[in-house]
Amino acid sequence: MKCAKTWLCFLCCGMCLMFAYAQDDMILGTPQHEVLFRRFEELIEEDEANLEVLEELMVEEEENGQMQGKVNLNDLSAEMAYSVLHLSEYQYYHLLSYLSEYGALVSVWELNAVEGFSYEDVRRLSLLVTVENVRSRDVFFKNFFRKSKSSLLYRYGQVLEKQSGYDKSMEKHYLGSPMRMAFKYQFNSQGKFQLAVSGEKDAGEQFFKGAQKYGFDFYSGYVCLKDIGVLKKAVIGDFRLDFGQGLVVGSSLMSGKGGGVGAVRRFAGMVKPVAPLNEGSALRGVALTVGNYHYTSTVFAGFRNYDGNLLAGADSTLNFTGSLTNSGYHRTEEEQQKSDNLRSWVFGADFLYRHRVFRVGARAVYTLFNRPVLSSDRPYQQYNFSGKGMLNAGVDYQLIIKKMVLFGEVALSGNGGWALIQGALFSLSPGASFAVLTHYYDKKYIALQRSSSSKGEWGMYMTSQLVLNAKMGLDFYYDYSRFTWLQYRVDAPSQAMQAGVNMNIAVNRHSKLSFKYQYKVKDRNSSGDAWVKEVGPFHTSRLRLIWDCQPIELLKLKTEVDYVINHSRPLAYQHDGFLVYQDVGVDWKKTGLGFHVRLALFDTDTYEERLYAYEHDLYQSFTVNSHYDRGWRTFLLVSYSYRWFHVWLKLSQTYYLDKEEIGSGLDLIQKNHKTELKVQVMVKW
Repeated sequence: MKCAKTWLCFLCCGMCLMFAYAQDDMILGTPQHEVLFRRFEELIEEDEANLEVLEELMVEEEENGQMQGKVNLNDLSAEMAYSVLHLSEYQYYHLLSYLSEYGALVSVWELNAVEGFSYEDVRRLSLLVTVENVRSRDVFFKNFFRKSKSSLLYRYGQVLEKQSGYDKSMEKHYLGSPMRMAFKYQFNSQGKFQLAVSGEKDAGEQFFKGAQKYGFDFYSGYVCLKDIGVLKKAVIGDFRLDFGQGLVVGSSLMSGKGGGVGAVRRFAGMVKPVAPLNEGSALRGVALTVGNYHYTSTVFAGFRNYDGNLLAGADSTLNFTGSLTNSGYHRTEEEQQKSDNLRSWVFGADFLYRHRVFRVGARAVYTLFNRPVLSSDRPYQQYNFSGKGMLNAGVDYQLIIKKMVLFGEVALSGNGGWALIQGALFSLSPGASFAVLTHYYDKKYIALQRSSSSKGEWGMYMTSQLVLNAKMGLDFYYDYSRFTWLQYRVDAPSQAMQAGVNMNIAVNRHSKLSFKYQYKVKDRNSSGDAWVKEVGPFHTSRLRLIWDCQPIELLKLKTEVDYVINHSRPLAYQHDGFLVYQDVGVDWKKTGLGFHVRLALFDTDTYEERLYAYEHDLYQSFTVNSHYDRGWRTFLLVSYSYRWFHVWLKLSQTYYLDKEEIGSGLDLIQKNHKTELKVQVMVKW
């Protein structure tokens, strides 16, 4: 790791220069999108198996906020308050009380007079909200086209090196080209009527010929009406469901460990229309929500097709043993039938009663498959789902008592399993908050529409946030879990613990320093060929240092250093990994040009020490790279905007110093580097 240490010394010198340049000033606020990116990194570290699903959810969360435009504070629904503005229940409750007592706001900065809103909260919200009179229904229809927005996006991507799957002389090969393509059209009228259509073609798939005579292999879309009288939302097309705390139905993003006090509580989005640019796990059907502030009822019915890969997202409890092959390459009829003919229908309803200090919800969901899902012979999957159908039901609540918020949910599954979540948030003072969350998942509990497949687990999570002064804040967290049944790579009941601290220092208005330390210990199998392996603790320590600096208006600099060490005495294992990168961003607003460059150096002993890092990508695209082995990665992202026209171009390459080939199977590249080109064009009107 000599080269890594040399690079670290160079970056430390650069950071010192940036520090010398800075002048003492007010605290630097964290942009909302940066918070979103950090959450994504944390989620990937916790749930790497569901990378594609998490990427899709992140895109949808960002898109949801951007499609709405600026939110009217005088007509703020609970959905918008929680999912777009990320307000706490305490803040939303006091905002409604203020509006009821004093009438409509006349300025965004009037929020400074509302209990629960700090100056930093108001400054952040000032970019996202507006203050207007509440529009009537007649005005909405009158301005349907005049106040509408449309956008059309086209995306292209390709790996530039030749992959083995495109050698037609092989028995199994890709039938199509290596190009990836996608498009999306969106229409939005005043946030009350939305329409979207998207299509996607994966690399290796045919296009307007062969098995894909209709062009793109995957199409998605929806039509959505919102907030018109008692009609809260009506969706026809593709949508996701998210109710309560997610024990029965949940597809929203939960923050990773260390996400802060506000991230402990799940803000359910209920019904979310989606048109993803990849083959996601959304339902396709009809959903209807009616009611008012106090009473809300939702009914839904939809179906989902499975194309072989059933191990992602909410369906990770399925044990279907069909082919997991990519639909783009040549397959036998038997493989095609196994992976393409499984479908589930989902029916359900949700009822919610809301008071300003109390809310309670109840829901029931039934999932039915067109043929039985097979059970698995793996011991740790003994309690996974098998059969044709499953009924789930649950009840959740929330109660505000002064500066304390209590919340929880209990749920049952048709096979007799049950699960429980109970949490509490405490606002101890303007500069101190604390949260605790307990959970229990019976080993028999199964919820096929849930974004997590945890079972046979109970534990507790605690976190606190402290504002030490105008320039410094501290976050702490501790998480403990005990598993009462076997797990993947754990052949006995086990336990896990995780703790961390995160310090943010605003050096001045131009620069910010973040320090994060994380420690994990989790029981794991020992290596060897024994049928039942010895289980021992596996320790992980990770240190992260981030420096953000904006010396002038058009220039942004970011330096990050990550170090991880894994060890286990019973398992005779000790390795470490290192990642350091430098970002340089230029946003030349006068010309509409933007540039973003990164040079990253990584050195890890094994794949276990892989380090994740978010990198800037195309609009409505999230990328978190996993860095392992030894090498470097660089990318150049160029963007240009002129009124209604926007274009992005990204060229990236990963170069390995200790490999002669990359990938495996049909994706094998017989070189030590991988280069990818992405282009995206979008027009708005």
